[in-house]
Amino acid sequence: MRVIGAIIILILIISPVSLFLTFSSQMEGDLADQRITQNVVISNLIDHGPITIIGDSDFETQGWPGGGNKTSPYIIEGLSIISNVSCIRIEDTSVNFVIRNCTFSSNNTETPQRGTSIDLYNVTNGVIENCTMYGQSCAFESTYAEHTSFRRNTVYDFNGYVINGDYLVNCSFEDNTMYDLIDDVFLIHNVENCTFSGNLIYDIQEPVFLLSVSNGCTISSNTIMNIEGYGILMSDVDECLITDNMIFNTTGGIGVGPVNNTIVARNVVEHSRVHEGISISRGENCNIEENTISESKHQSRSISLYEVIDSSLYHNLVFNNTFDGVLLRNVDYCNITYNEIHENGRVGIRVDENCTMNRFFGNVLFDNADSNALDDGLSNQWDDGISIGNTWGDYNGIGVYVVPGSAGSVDHYPTGITSSSNGTDNLVLVYVGIIGGVVIVLALLIYVRKR
Repeated sequence: MRVIGAIIILILIISPVSLFLTFSSQMEGDLADQRITQNVVISNLIDHGPITIIGDSDFETQGWPGGGNKTSPYIIEGLSIISNVSCIRIEDTSVNFVIRNCTFSSNNTETPQRGTSIDLYNVTNGVIENCTMYGQSCAFESTYAEHTSFRRNTVYDFNGYVINGDYLVNCSFEDNTMYDLIDDVFLIHNVENCTFSGNLIYDIQEPVFLLSVSNGCTISSNTIMNIEGYGILMSDVDECLITDNMIFNTTGGIGVGPVNNTIVARNVVEHSRVHEGISISRGENCNIEENTISESKHQSRSISLYEVIDSSLYHNLVFNNTFDGVLLRNVDYCNITYNEIHENGRVGIRVDENCTMNRFFGNVLFDNADSNALDDGLSNQWDDGISIGNTWGDYNGIGVYVVPGSAGSVDHYPTGITSSSNGTDNLVLVYVGIIGGVVIVLALLIYVRKR
């Protein structure tokens, strides 16, 4: 029976990996097909010179069809514009307009600055959709934009910031495909109530999301792969949602701080090569919950909290990372509960000095190489004070569990892992679930973009 069980587990592990590798090859083929399709589309467009619109009346004066309202916006479509400056520049408008099914590019391959696809200043009610942009320095540059959408566009081969914005309010960037880029994808300052969702972003040489002074924003359901930088890096953040993103093979996963009143939930971060999978610094009232962090390498911690108070780390899965599972440094009055942390290369949960009044219970910790936990803080509590402690892989079943470290902390209600196979079986199920989920989501993304 053990042999049969081992064979079944091996099949479960190998099958999704094989499927994932096969799918990766298929993805490369699909991207090649996408480039061919782009060339066909370009040949069917109408060549047009750069467009400059200053004020609402220019839409009508220049003869663009539409009425400028929600039901009948002005339409700019079906054009191929090549420019080393700005393909389309729009200033000081409030009417509704749509730019769609166009191609924007540059014919200057030597000058570092090769123009901008869409350049907006003081604009509201704009939509840029289903366009292809390549070979320039910036795809979308905007200052003082409201209620503007950038969606279902394909962007590649840029040598500067792809989305460069300042003072954006109620804008959205959704379902775009971006790849082969040299600089940051989203470089935005002073952003409020904006949404970044459903984007497929890969093969980038700098961080993907670089946002500062963000309030009420949502970054969700993005797939980010092969990045020489953080997948998401944000500063001066308040009341934001960072949820359901898949981040693979980056130098860092998610880094946020200073930050308040923000939720980081249900993200998958795998193979963070240098920095943390998730890092929260100088934070208050934040929730980090239901994330999966694995395969972090070098000296990166999987999840790190620095100078954080009144926050929670809940129901995260942290496993098979090279360094610590969770690190707390200058953290006070936080709840670390119901996390599963195992098979990490150093310590499962490391609590540094100057960490006080934190509570740890409901966590499952086993097979972490140096220690399942290490508490060098002060007055931290390792159970709920009633009946719930933590599950320890090295608990012998007798009495309390003394947590290693200078604090002398004690779990008064510890439990042990009753069967050595339970942890392995759970890990296999989780592993299969993660890989299966990745394959399904990536397949759907490519299917939708090919339609």
